Amino acid sequence: MAKKIVIPIIVIIVAAAAGYYFIQEKVVKKVAEDAVSQERSRWEQKTEQLEDKLALLEKELQETEPAIADEKLTEVFGEIAVETPTAKTETEQLDVKITNFFEYIDQKGYLKKRGIPLDSASYVDTLIERLKNSRPVVSGETKDLYTLLKNITYFFRVLGKKDIQVIKDILQGESDIIEPTAKLFFDWLDPWKENAEGSGVTIAPELLYEYSAFFLNTIAGQSYLFRRGSKTRCLTTYYCILVLEEANKRDLNKYGIDIRPHVAALIDDIESRKQLADRIDYLTRLYEIKKKYTS
Repeated sequence: MAKKIVIPIIVIIVAAAAGYYFIQEKVVKKVAEDAVSQERSRWEQKTEQLEDKLALLEKELQETEPAIADEKLTEVFGEIAVETPTAKTETEQLDVKITNFFEYIDQKGYLKKRGIPLDSASYVDTLIERLKNSRPVVSGETKDLYTLLKNITYFFRVLGKKDIQVIKDILQGESDIIEPTAKLFFDWLDPWKENAEGSGVTIAPELLYEYSAFFLNTIAGQSYLFRRGSKTRCLTTYYCILVLEEANKRDLNKYGIDIRPHVAALIDDIESRKQLADRIDYLTRLYEIKKKYTS
């Protein structure tokens, strides 16, 4: 008799437990689906906001007048080509602009004033060689105070006082053309551009990545940038981000640097400043990168 009573009770308990777990599973599944839906909605909203930002920037760019006079650009870089260049002539024009820039710097006498007996083209070659042969610490700079201090004084040790002074002289004396000059040198040194081997200088992708990582992701690199003017800091950070983006595309980001906080910080920095002539171009590119990593 007791067995007859116990069996139905067990069946009821099992059925109740099964029902409970079935309901729980449906609740958990519903919560998970809601969470995924909310997350998808949030990212879609972010993407729409970025697309709206890009549209506004394109409109603002169309309404913005060029800040640097063509006469000044011609004086420094030579005549601006009107026709659409092929990949080959693009490299050739780049080399011509670089040559014109070096001649312009020589005429200004920046190196002679500091007692450097070289023309600017040869001088830049020596700087690049020194930077190739001695690298800053990117990973592990805080393992001891000595390493950190060496990293903080890296450029002064590798380049020297006289070289730092010349670079400062040029940055101050030519501050009105720092943006096109930065772009010119980035394009000239860019190892990922088409026909890169035809350019007059060879910089390994790994070298550009190392220095970009140094500026973006070390105490010493950040300390160096914040001792420079805001324009120099923004431009350096911008081109370092472009290098890091290329490294990500090619699986060369060996330090695993997260590009997103750097992009977000630079967007805030550039949006709050109006002194950059090509700020719309920079912001457009940065929003495109940000959109890529949020979609």
